[in-house]
Amino acid sequence: MLRFLVLSALVLLSSAQSTRECPDNDYGPSQCTCTITALAGIDHRIIDCQGKSLDSVPTGIPADTFSLDLSNNAITEIPAGTFQTLNSLEQLLLSGNQIAAIPDGTFLGLDDVKVLKLSENRLTTLTSEMFSSLLSLEQLDLEDNQIATVSGSPFNGLARLRELRLNINRIVNLPTTVFQGLESLQKLYLQDNFITSVPTQAIRSLDTLIELYLENNDILNVRNDSFVGLTSVLNISLSGQPNLVEVEAFALRGVNRNLERLEIKDCPKLTILHEETFQEFTQLQRLVLSNNNISRLPEAALKDLNRQALVTLSGNPWICDCRLSWLRDWMDEPVMNPGLLDVSNVRCAAPPKLQDQQLDVVDRFDLDDEDVCNLLNPAGQIGAGPVLVASLFSLFCALALSFTV
Repeated sequence: MLRFLVLSALVLLSSAQSTRECPDNDYGPSQCTCTITALAGIDHRIIDCQGKSLDSVPTGIPADTFSLDLSNNAITEIPAGTFQTLNSLEQLLLSGNQIAAIPDGTFLGLDDVKVLKLSENRLTTLTSEMFSSLLSLEQLDLEDNQIATVSGSPFNGLARLRELRLNINRIVNLPTTVFQGLESLQKLYLQDNFITSVPTQAIRSLDTLIELYLENNDILNVRNDSFVGLTSVLNISLSGQPNLVEVEAFALRGVNRNLERLEIKDCPKLTILHEETFQEFTQLQRLVLSNNNISRLPEAALKDLNRQALVTLSGNPWICDCRLSWLRDWMDEPVMNPGLLDVSNVRCAAPPKLQDQQLDVVDRFDLDDEDVCNLLNPAGQIGAGPVLVASLFSLFCALALSFTV
């Protein structure tokens, strides 16, 4: 972990006073800049070739180079063995090029590389063990490529990898063995793909994972036990699913007691959640359920939450009747975090008499009004379908009462 922090610090130190230019007789490629950065009394050679319109990796890179930046060039391919003599390299930056494939042997000799960035390239395929020679790798960035095909175990052998970015690609399905060998992975970025279901079988072995990002995919249902095996996870994001219709009652079973942050927002077809979904969330600090299509929230759904957790419910079409009176009372509790429930944006969509009113200022009597408190609600669910149906039912009841008088 210390070496990982050292690598991150190098970016900040590159302009520090301890940085000096390399000697003329030991400079490296003429197109690039060469600097020596002293860190903890040890000199590190930094070769910076970014933005030089290079169409290939330049020759003459000194063997003791610690960090090599080839970002934002026009490199299309890297022949096998290109970096084989760079035995001191710990950071290799190849983002913003036009690399479409990584042949076998590309990274031979890079036993000490900790950081590899290949974002914003044209990779389409990940094949079995293509990074296997990078035995010390801790951070791998494959963001914003065109990856659609993932086969075998492309990350097998990366036992020290802590962060893996596969976001902004074209992935639909992930094979069961895709994350095999990732014994230390802590952060997994899968957002902005075309994934249709939580890759339960693929991720179940990631017992060191802390953060999982799945937002902006095409997930239709989050099924029971979707996250089983993720015994260390603290943060899950499922937001931005345009077709998500259900999070099943026990979808989060196995992670609920440790989870600190959960986001399920911006899902316009999500009308139903279950009371059991948030049971035993005793460590939760942040729950975001904003901008969905949820209209009801039984009290039992949040009864096990940490009472100091920040819950965001804004942007949903709430049906404000007696079944939501508990939430109105909860907003007034003096022990609550002032920002809890994002009260300024929890607005009523129905019944008509309360439409567009903020729930925190609705009179408690109005919620208990018999003419209001007669909307149907399926037992055990958060959400009762489209608000329009509920509003029409309320209007029908009101008309029926007027005829009986």
